[in-house]
Amino acid sequence: MIGRKLRELFTDFNHKQYCKDLASHIIYKNDESSFAGAISPYCCSITMYPFLNHGLEKIGGLSAHPHNIDSFVGMYINLIFATSAQFAGAVATSELLVYFNYFAEKEWSEDYYKHADWICRPGKKYLKLLNDTHYWCTTIEELRNHDFGTEEYNKLRDEIVENATRPLTIEEL
Repeated sequence: MIGRKLRELFTDFNHKQYCKDLASHIIYKNDESSFAGAISPYCCSITMYPFLNHGLEKIGGLSAHPHNIDSFVGMYINLIFATSAQFAGAVATSELLVYFNYFAEKEWSEDYYKHADWICRPGKKYLKLLNDTHYWCTTIEELRNHDFGTEEYNKLRDEIVENATRPLTIEEL
């Protein structure tokens, strides 16, 4: 199809040489996606800086900028999905690890990487609180400071905080 279009556009086009160049990888087959008004560029690299400041709003999304690691990761997936729909190939984001590290330190502490073997499992009391109130938190401190507005849920919160222990390692499970 590309060969026919090139013959149509260029009268002196050498189809045999074109096929030879493709076979010897002088021409990269996937680069053809940008020929003759086909799909736009094959791969791209984007900066995530506007995403950190405005979320997905600038590209037609509804999400404001990420505030914590959960929103960062979820919105990052949506960013890549929305961007990759505009290109035929891969989408690169060179700042991903730098920005992930910022949110990981903010949420889990500056030495989070030293505790990669920790596993946090919510207990029955926390699951009840989560299911009943739909309040999600990621740290005991955040839970300790939240007022649920009822004596029943605040009492349950206090029991959870009082009995909170460090996360388990894989070996301890």
